[in-house]
Amino acid sequence: MLDVIVIGAGPAGVLAALRAADLSVEMLSPERKMKALLGRASKIGARFAVIIGDDELARGVVQLRDLKNSSQREVAVADAAAAMATAGKN
Repeated sequence: MLDVIVIGAGPAGVLAALRAADLSVEMLSPERKMKALLGRASKIGARFAVIIGDDELARGVVQLRDLKNSSQREVAVADAAAAMATAGKN
């Protein structure tokens, strides 16, 4: 099972941090519309989507979308893996 899909530009550091936390991660190109990307993430069984836009990248945060509960919140890059672990218990 796939833990997280990363959507966005320049997420190399985010990918490394999530993989270091033993999460299975796949990246989707942000060239398609967000609705299509989130649909693809759900279809392949990802629990979370990490969305990184230019603004988020500049501020060191990501949008963390829980695909199971259809909720989304902003978290610091450094806290993303912990936030997924906590949400995954629900």
